Amino acid sequence: MIQINNMGGQGNLVVGYIRISTESQLDSLDSQRSQLEDWCQKHGHELLACYIDEVPGISDTGSELPSRSALLTDARCHKFDSVVVASLDCWARSGEDQCRTFTTLNQARVGLTSIREGFNLHSPAGQLMFAMMESLDQILGGEECE
Repeated sequence: MIQINNMGGQGNLVVGYIRISTESQLDSLDSQRSQLEDWCQKHGHELLACYIDEVPGISDTGSELPSRSALLTDARCHKFDSVVVASLDCWARSGEDQCRTFTTLNQARVGLTSIREGFNLHSPAGQLMFAMMESLDQILGGEECE
């Protein structure tokens, strides 16, 4: 589900991603949305849209996360500049999936910020972390992140 707000903001075009993967987290939908809105307000951005995957019990494959798949497609089409999530585990649960999706965002020149971890894919520290994740994925025998 994608919920779009007024598209007329200034500065970075920011969208949010919210993931609810267990029945007990259903009340965290409003909590995550509030965190994203608060972060955007604090940093002078308007939250243009929220991509929401609200299917309890799903795993990290794109076909099972339709809103995240749509977000990644829109990132490739340069519809926004940055994605904000409440935490990295809302974005992806496995290192392989994080690596794959970070690569997609990085190639599209779209940033990803995680509020809880203070992670920003476009910062020097975020780029370093991404490079280390790629290296670890290769060393541990995962598919090469390109």
